[in-house]
Amino acid sequence: RAVIASNGQEVQVAYPEEGDFKAAVAKVAAVQAAHDMTGCEPLIIGFLPAVVPANALPVDADDKERFVDIRFAKSDLTLQACGFTLHSGEHAVVLGPARSGRTTTLAVIGLAVMKAGIEVLVISDACNSVLAELLGVTPITTAELLGMQTNEAESVASHSNQATLRSDFGLLQTNEAESVASHRSARRLLLIDDADRVEDNDGALAGIAKSRDSQDHLIVSITPDRLRSAYSHWLAELRPYCRTGVLFQPGPVDGDLLGVTLPSVSQNVKRPGYGWIVANGIASIGQVAFLD
Repeated sequence: RAVIASNGQEVQVAYPEEGDFKAAVAKVAAVQAAHDMTGCEPLIIGFLPAVVPANALPVDADDKERFVDIRFAKSDLTLQACGFTLHSGEHAVVLGPARSGRTTTLAVIGLAVMKAGIEVLVISDACNSVLAELLGVTPITTAELLGMQTNEAESVASHSNQATLRSDFGLLQTNEAESVASHRSARRLLLIDDADRVEDNDGALAGIAKSRDSQDHLIVSITPDRLRSAYSHWLAELRPYCRTGVLFQPGPVDGDLLGVTLPSVSQNVKRPGYGWIVANGIASIGQVAFLD
């Protein structure tokens, strides 16, 4: 006996009278062959491959006014490109043990947003960042990030003052006003691998993590245990509000870090890039694209 999940109908699975399955299948096939079955071809059952090359998947992003939609993996449910959306002031965390695919995931996400023309910064205290090499960029320190923020703030203030003065005399042009607005709202992605090893003595990262309307998005990688114990670290500012990300090989309570409850019998396949993608409070299985 069985129940059809979609409508709750109870059914009984047929069983050959003589127990000869081969003969029963041949009999059914002979009956069906006598009828025109055009348009009744069986559905193709697909499967999630163990390796998804980035060039075989539309790894990209859509940069909208209030959010950015990032696709970087193949969904187990639809076998289509999937990912998550970050609204202004939102960030993401890639969680998993060593060699689970955390660094590659950050790189693929970086590649996706680069295609959309979004600036990508790799923050690292080390000069030889693997993530930076994968993306072909030069890593910067938090001190350098703070310097960039200071220069940007001064530039915005300067533009605003000039715009105010010109407006007082009726000389502010539309394109100048739009330039000031776009300068304030340019979206940017900050990628941090092994985030617990990156110090933030000047508070640049903590400030971004606390902001609820920033156009700077932090996407960090870390092990679940280290994120859970980061009480005096700048990550403590990120953890309470982060509900978006990826979970590789999660433990029984690791879903709590992203505000989701994983199935009690979780598909804990231990292969790089295979994990739970958490978006909009929902966790679904996916295979992150692989960089050739």
